[in-house]
Amino acid sequence: MADPAVARSGFHLPAPEGEAGGRPEGTGHLPVIRRLDSQTINQIAAGEVVERPASAVKELVENALDAGATRIEIDLERAGRALIRVSDNGIGMTEDQVLLALERHATSKITRAEDLLAVSTMGFRGEALPTLASVSKFRLSSGVAHGARVVVTAHGGQVQVSSGDVGPRGTTVSMEDLFFNVPARLKFLRTDATELSAIVDAVSRHAIARPDVAFTLRHAAGGPAHEALRTSGSGDFATTLQEVWGRDLTAALLLVDHYQDGVRLTGMVSPPHVSRATRTHQWLWVNGRPVRSKTLMAAIDQAFRAWTPERRYPLAALMIWTDPAGVDVNVSPTKSEVKFRDESTVFRAMVSAIKRAVAASGMVPGAEAVHLANEAARDARGDSPAGSPPEMPWGPGAFGMSQRAQAPLGGEESTAWLGAGTLFARPFAGGSNGLADGVSLGAAGGVTGVLPDLLHEFRLIGQWAATFILGDSPHGLIVIDQHVAHERILYERLWAERARDGVPVQPLLSPETLHLSRASALIAQQNLAELARAGFDVEPFGPESFLVRGVPAIWRGRSPLSVLRDVLDELAEGRAAGCLGTGTADVFAMAACKMAVKAGDPLAEAEMKKLVEDLATLDNPFFCPHGRPITILIPTSDIARRFKR
Repeated sequence: MADPAVARSGFHLPAPEGEAGGRPEGTGHLPVIRRLDSQTINQIAAGEVVERPASAVKELVENALDAGATRIEIDLERAGRALIRVSDNGIGMTEDQVLLALERHATSKITRAEDLLAVSTMGFRGEALPTLASVSKFRLSSGVAHGARVVVTAHGGQVQVSSGDVGPRGTTVSMEDLFFNVPARLKFLRTDATELSAIVDAVSRHAIARPDVAFTLRHAAGGPAHEALRTSGSGDFATTLQEVWGRDLTAALLLVDHYQDGVRLTGMVSPPHVSRATRTHQWLWVNGRPVRSKTLMAAIDQAFRAWTPERRYPLAALMIWTDPAGVDVNVSPTKSEVKFRDESTVFRAMVSAIKRAVAASGMVPGAEAVHLANEAARDARGDSPAGSPPEMPWGPGAFGMSQRAQAPLGGEESTAWLGAGTLFARPFAGGSNGLADGVSLGAAGGVTGVLPDLLHEFRLIGQWAATFILGDSPHGLIVIDQHVAHERILYERLWAERARDGVPVQPLLSPETLHLSRASALIAQQNLAELARAGFDVEPFGPESFLVRGVPAIWRGRSPLSVLRDVLDELAEGRAAGCLGTGTADVFAMAACKMAVKAGDPLAEAEMKKLVEDLATLDNPFFCPHGRPITILIPTSDIARRFKR
């Protein structure tokens, strides 16, 4: 009898033979299991390895790098649909090696399964060339010395060997009519512009990872070819990043060079005030391999958590060097994902590296900067100072990078802040944004250097919507968010008081009892020391209760129990999301937020003036501890333009 649930689903199992509804006895055929031919196998593999033209280019570039190339040239027609040609000056191949390379799972990179535990090459699966040959009109020309070259062509699975090419040592692989025999795959390709963008992105990531290799990428779209990318092969990471990302984007980046717990991190990150709406400019490499990693991106978010607004992302180009035995690169056929044996160690090292770089940049308040630097130093293990790790057998040199390429970014004389002297010296010149946008003081390319002067010239107009303080200045209309301004003031005051003699505590007339959930009670227990540093005198009073005996002397307004409960809830939420930062910074930021005046609080004229005066004295009057902008300037010229003046 049919199962009613199955009947309702619309899915029907075939009845056994000989029963009603089944195949009559003696008729029909059982499915036959067959061996697939090599061409079909390769096309199936191509579905995993070669998703689009960018995948093909990536595989060929990785082969060139593994061959020791110092110059790689890539030519494209119609974004790789009509032609992909990759030429290199690597070690080349003999005829026997070429023919073997076109067989599936034939590789020079590994010889046994144990080798996967310490892979130091870009490729190792032995799938790229045969799969590429199965979905294109394929031609490979290679030589181990200047002179005659072996030539192999493959079309529809038929391989032919010939000679006649003459050229320098190296290899050239050409693919024409990509996916000509897999029309279904062609339907999923995007526009030429989109596919070309993906290719440029893939090549750029390899170019930055290997600054000692000169890359050239040319593209023809039915006419003369134009250069889409060129790097000089200078061997300098910062120079190559600038060649790829552009001078404007890289001019204000911070240098990162940090060693901790067997992990070395080098690269660049943006200062706190520079961010983007997407992660487009968060590029990561592990042992020289471009990767995408949720763990590493979460570490970047954690490091910038106090300075960057929600849904804004800092720029980062970071290389992680660690023992290959602790990294699994065989997670997917594209080799773009990795797993770490000890994710927490890598996570902590990255957070410390970024915080150390930001602390050295002068972009955070003095007391907070000292705390961040001390924290990073405390987290670092061993006697080796950051930037001078012990010799690592798995360091950059082990992955084909020259000594010049692996040098710290700019050498010993480099400061941790590129362009610090010029960024803050930029004269104010009225912004060009529209009235609706204004200029966020502290935003990139703007007026950070003169914000204290603007605030000293501030002439109070009044309060608007019980949320914003409006003021006049020689440069235009200043709008200050009263909550985030007060939050920043309290946050820096907490740090300053802690740096002097500790945050003063104001005893309560009578202790108050704070009752918490089990989860929040555990968080409170774990953070009692941090709460004490922030000026909260709290002690356990039963399994899920605490006595609150004192609060920070700068306390204002709300009930201590309400504020503490909110702080602990946010700490618990951060821990559950895996993004809990350092206790002191978190508690200070949350306490300042909860104690600050709120949007909707009416302020007297004296209170508004005092708030602006205090803001003008801060080390960082640009952003609140959570990264929101404090002040917006609407230039007079913009207002006049809106009135057609």
